[in-house]
Amino acid sequence: MPGRTRLYAELSFIGTMLADIPLPQPKIEQVKELAVEVSPEQIDKADADWIFYGVYGSPSSTTQDTVLGGALWKTLGAVKSGQARPVADETWFLGLGAAAANAVLADLTGFLAPGA
Repeated sequence: MPGRTRLYAELSFIGTMLADIPLPQPKIEQVKELAVEVSPEQIDKADADWIFYGVYGSPSSTTQDTVLGGALWKTLGAVKSGQARPVADETWFLGLGAAAANAVLADLTGFLAPGA
């Protein structure tokens, strides 16, 4: 979001989906909150086996380029192993209901399938 970097936590739509799969989340996201906000300098707190990221609105109005182009981003394990993927904000972070859940599951199937 413009001026914010948000890590979605247990009470978010995607947080509940990832817990049900289960796909481990970083410790910072394991809280009974919708999300945790971090600065671009704290993006290392998002490191996990997989990182799924997106933007709300136009990427040019956010800090996405600062985060993704930053030296810290490049040190993350998921980034180094090629397991950081852009996802659609509309379904992953704003979505609710069966249609969004099916879209996320389809994305995850593609990302996590062997040889994907």
